[in-house]
Amino acid sequence: MLTLLDKIKTMYQYYDGTGAQLLLFWACVFLLLFWGKTEKKTLDKFIAGYALMFLFIYVCPITAGVIMKFCVDEDVYWRMLWMLPIAPVVAYVGTEMISVLPLKRKKIGAFVFAVILIATAGTNVFQLLNTELDLGNTKLPLEVEGICVAVKEDAKSRKEEEIRMVVPDELAPYIRQYDGTIKMPYGRKVSNKKKVQALHRAMNAEKLRSKVLARRCRKNRCNYLVYNVTNNQETHRLLEKRGFELVTSIGVYGVYYLNTEGE
Repeated sequence: MLTLLDKIKTMYQYYDGTGAQLLLFWACVFLLLFWGKTEKKTLDKFIAGYALMFLFIYVCPITAGVIMKFCVDEDVYWRMLWMLPIAPVVAYVGTEMISVLPLKRKKIGAFVFAVILIATAGTNVFQLLNTELDLGNTKLPLEVEGICVAVKEDAKSRKEEEIRMVVPDELAPYIRQYDGTIKMPYGRKVSNKKKVQALHRAMNAEKLRSKVLARRCRKNRCNYLVYNVTNNQETHRLLEKRGFELVTSIGVYGVYYLNTEGE
């Protein structure tokens, strides 16, 4: 239960970032509950009720667990927050507050203040680039380009007609973006085929089972493997023992060729 609550909190922080847009939104929801024009109270309560009901569903461990299992992967649970009508609600509340002011100059002053408040609650978009990763011109992790180039050149030298590569989950979407001709048995979601699921489990096991991994690669006809070796010579030895031939090392990843006709 505590782990799930930590996950919910972390996903909320992922979405919230370093700005204060969500704080501004919840302040607007509070105002809709306790302040506003009498003739629009029904609409105000409907908007506020939706936001509060959504918040309950999002933070409740029971509903969050069900959503993470059947609807949205737990690593992207923050996407649930896309359902919050942040921009329309902030704009609506700001407009309503400005409209009740009696003098034109006060309306103009309130409008300028609202614009400044919204602008300072966010973050400059030109400062959002990840400075911890050198993404190069492709805006993809540099390991991805190196892996794809190395595999294509190796396949050409071996006269392999088709590249079927299995990679760690964190690389799969980037490989597809960089080179769509490289085939992979699974992407962000794993198919219902048992042999693909077995390969995915072997690939993401906490402890390397090289014999199982090699067997699953051959059953899925995967002739290339990218594995996080983190300079571990024992991992190299175990993979080479099962027929994986090191093509190159890029960062923490080892790129291996496997003869799928082998035993």
